[in-house]
Amino acid sequence: MKPLSLVLLIAGAAAASALAAAATAFAIRQGAGPWIIHPALALVFVVVAGVLLWMGIQVRRFRAHKATWVDAVSAFRIAMFARASALGGVISAGLLAGMSLAFLARWEAQTSVYAGICGLMCALGAGLWGIVGVIVERWCVIDPKDDDTEVMKSRARRDKGTLGAQRNVRKSDVSEGRR
Repeated sequence: MKPLSLVLLIAGAAAASALAAAATAFAIRQGAGPWIIHPALALVFVVVAGVLLWMGIQVRRFRAHKATWVDAVSAFRIAMFARASALGGVISAGLLAGMSLAFLARWEAQTSVYAGICGLMCALGAGLWGIVGVIVERWCVIDPKDDDTEVMKSRARRDKGTLGAQRNVRKSDVSEGRR
């Protein structure tokens, strides 16, 4: 699996921010009030980022052959969750930042300033979630060199076990057809 491009993520966040700022500014000019973004959304983003970070640490432990609950299938699922989190977090951060900048352009309205500040808090939480997603996705990438090394080690262990089993076979068992 090739990790997501940082340039693509930054470009997506910038495009989402510009689109959200333009749409919000247009809606405000048409007479719509600011959308109230609850600051608890920032807490949700931070909690999801923390859970993802914990799962990423478990994948690192799995790759280091330490005791963990993660197996190969769940490591793949965590990698996919990390990839989706990177995209979702960065795009959400861009959208929320763009909306907040449009709200903060109206300093004279207290509700707009409040919505802008809450939106920036949520954008920071979403940005943290996206950054953690990028980091965990990088932790889940298997280098081709590592994969070849693991295959060679497992073949060596398998061959060693096979030779060891053949050495312990008695001559009488071989002549009678038993192993």
